[in-house]
Amino acid sequence: MNRLSPILLSLFLLSCAANPIDLSPTGDNQARVTVQSPSLPANTAPVTADSTETRLPPKRTSPAKVTRDVVLPSATLPASQSVCSQKKGTIENGMVESDLLDYDLKFRIYLPPCYAMSPETEYPTLYLFHGQGYRDSQWDELGADEIVDKLIASNQVAPFIMVMPYEQLNNSSKSHPFDRAVIEELLPFIEHNYRTIREREGRAVGGISHGGGWAIELGITHWEVFGALGAHSPAVLNNNPVWFGAKIELIPANQIPRIFIDLGDREPPEISESARWFGDLLDEKGMPHEWHQFTGEHNQEYWQNHLEIYLRWYASSWH
Repeated sequence: MNRLSPILLSLFLLSCAANPIDLSPTGDNQARVTVQSPSLPANTAPVTADSTETRLPPKRTSPAKVTRDVVLPSATLPASQSVCSQKKGTIENGMVESDLLDYDLKFRIYLPPCYAMSPETEYPTLYLFHGQGYRDSQWDELGADEIVDKLIASNQVAPFIMVMPYEQLNNSSKSHPFDRAVIEELLPFIEHNYRTIREREGRAVGGISHGGGWAIELGITHWEVFGALGAHSPAVLNNNPVWFGAKIELIPANQIPRIFIDLGDREPPEISESARWFGDLLDEKGMPHEWHQFTGEHNQEYWQNHLEIYLRWYASSWH
């Protein structure tokens, strides 16, 4: 056998030192080859915190196979992005198929800022009725959503939902059970599809003019549903003192809703007389309520000028 010269032997040993080959047996009697990662050139820039880091794994038992363990960026948002920064709520349009009315019951609904990002949160709900000759857009046109956005953003009120139904006045000879449609169809639909507080303390009802008449009727006859009612320049729909007095007397003393009534000082006589009749009936029955007379006429300007007062009052018991 020929002998390697000393020079060739030295070169062979140096080559092995640079690229070692592990010939130790594996479980399947194959040679395991460990490939070392080449060192980076001296001028290679280091990996920064914003880069995707690539690391070589420890030695594996799989023959002749090297994988790289890629560290992905974290899915957790920075604190500044994980907190909702919305300042404005959203308004959606909806409809409930009605078996009680001659038309499907349309409505608008205001959802407060961050509603979609707070899936566990339940909200108080304010039902608002429009005046005769208007539609479900009236409260929106007055600026209710902008005022509530502002009050929520400044932490002056807790976030709440507003539902604004559209009462299409029916000229047929059939009865118009709008109140039943609200209680039996609209309210269950809202509470099934939106995250609302389902106790009376978490519901309020209010309205303007003709809508104020509906708010009074719903708030008194369904006292177990609504914890507060507001009537703004109201036209009372049923001025039968015997009927209304009997309804008021059915309300337990500890379940009397909060009541807010306001009038302009230049309302039409029929509106002033209607509202004062209801206020006198509440006094006669010993039912506490707030009565306000402001400067103004029976028009959009009057209600818009006092809208923030109304909305603050509704939200005052929601914390």
